[in-house]
Amino acid sequence: MTQALAATYQALRRDKVPDWHLLRLYVANELPGALVTPPRTSGRGRAPVPSVADRFLDPAGQVKVCGRADFVGRRRVLQAGLRALRSDSDKLGVAILGPGGLGKSSVAARLCDRATKFQRVIYFGYLDEAALVRGLATSLEILDKRPEWREWLQDPEQELRFRLRRLLRELREAGEPPLLWVLDDFEQNLDAATGQLRGETPAVLAALIWALQQVGGKDRLLITCRYDIAASWMQYIDPQRLDGLREADLAKKCRRLAAFGVASPVEANLRERGLRLADGNPRLLEWLDKLLQDETLDRQALLAKLEALETDQADLREQVLAQAVIAQIDEPLRQFLGRGLIFELPVPRAVLAAVCGAGNAAESQIDRATALGLLEVSPEGSRRVPRVLPVQLPAAGEALAGQAAAALYRCWWQESKTSTEAQRLEMHRLALAGQQGEMAAEIGSRLASRWKNQSRFRDAMKLCQDTLATSEDYRILHQLARAEQDLGEVSQAAQHYQRALDTCSTEDETEKAAIIHNLAGIYAQQGEVEQAIALYQQSLELQERIGNVQGKAATLHQMAGIY
Repeated sequence: MTQALAATYQALRRDKVPDWHLLRLYVANELPGALVTPPRTSGRGRAPVPSVADRFLDPAGQVKVCGRADFVGRRRVLQAGLRALRSDSDKLGVAILGPGGLGKSSVAARLCDRATKFQRVIYFGYLDEAALVRGLATSLEILDKRPEWREWLQDPEQELRFRLRRLLRELREAGEPPLLWVLDDFEQNLDAATGQLRGETPAVLAALIWALQQVGGKDRLLITCRYDIAASWMQYIDPQRLDGLREADLAKKCRRLAAFGVASPVEANLRERGLRLADGNPRLLEWLDKLLQDETLDRQALLAKLEALETDQADLREQVLAQAVIAQIDEPLRQFLGRGLIFELPVPRAVLAAVCGAGNAAESQIDRATALGLLEVSPEGSRRVPRVLPVQLPAAGEALAGQAAAALYRCWWQESKTSTEAQRLEMHRLALAGQQGEMAAEIGSRLASRWKNQSRFRDAMKLCQDTLATSEDYRILHQLARAEQDLGEVSQAAQHYQRALDTCSTEDETEKAAIIHNLAGIYAQQGEVEQAIALYQQSLELQERIGNVQGKAATLHQMAGIY
């Protein structure tokens, strides 16, 4: 270790790296002699298992999953999947479900990389008995040493389930690692209209599940599928659903793409339009990344292409939606999904049902859309309509937005103890669109106050200005004045403080005391001491009356500063 550190420092000094001295190595207890065991050392550990990403192939034989370095997010799904694959799990495996392009195969590849104690047998697409046996015969190295096993495994005279049971038992007795059966793109085995298995697949899966249950070992199943699987054996499989990338995960993905990264040569307007079109779908992000970097397109041609995609997303749908699924969208489902477009964030099932339908009809539409892969489902169970679907928002957008805002307000504001910033912004957006002034003011003032305290003054000012277009509320005027004061726009801040004070509710003495306190600060800054003292005195009286000890202390502190 000491030699390695010395060599590293010397290399940094030789290359004239100015920050070479910032390199530090912290070690608990004793410094190890070496971090790597020399080759041919007795008891030396095995090298890490290479990634299986190159074994996830599409029909053309191309690798269709991202590598370890490009994979982002999905932590909850990975953790749940690994729990389902553990030997002490009460499940026989895990199914990764969700619409096309969300990275189901990539998640499966990461699970395979993490579950290193398994022998992996990977299948793609349609699965019949011949494909199942062929995959085993070519994947298991022990069959080269036990040719008699290969003979009875491929013997069609014996029933498949008995051959599979015998194989699993023989492998366990021989001390072989358990099998991980990976069934990728399993939707090719399903009828999109019914979700039922077709062809030989029902019998093959029934035999495999029976063998796994009979042996009761550590062997597991890993399935990726766009649609829900209508089969009784799914009760033994843990379903994990994927949704689009949001917030931090989306930012990480964008940083790995040349057109959307920090150093992107693409102008900001085009990047923003591309992000809106991708709608958090990793495959669409990668497709649009290539489009934005296409050197054969000049700016006008690129603008025309983006405008065409915004008008008709058929090219995008080809990347993530099967035509057979689109054909299943009848008029009731189309109307349901169209109303669901009002939400930009995933929302609870109850909210989606209340806004998009009525009673049992809405519940059945949610179940059907989820089964067809037409809804994104978050790990918490919230649902969202992807923008790539061939549906449109209804014309009566204002009334629908008001209804949606009220439903989310009850769920995320009144009934929930906490809500995220993204959820509050969604409620605020819908309240503005639905002309719900009181709701927009209440949520907007909380958001603006938080942003001001985080020194996001311009963001707070923009939010308040947008809200004032719908409702001139004293709380919003107050927060606008606070942001303007910090940005040096003192005269405008004083005007907005005064308007907030003039329109303040007589019952909201807490807000009134804060407005007077802040207005006094403006006068104190301008040297108008008498007016400042008078206002501070008014604020102090209000603080004492309502019992606000912290506010009283702040006012006394400011008064002491003047004296």
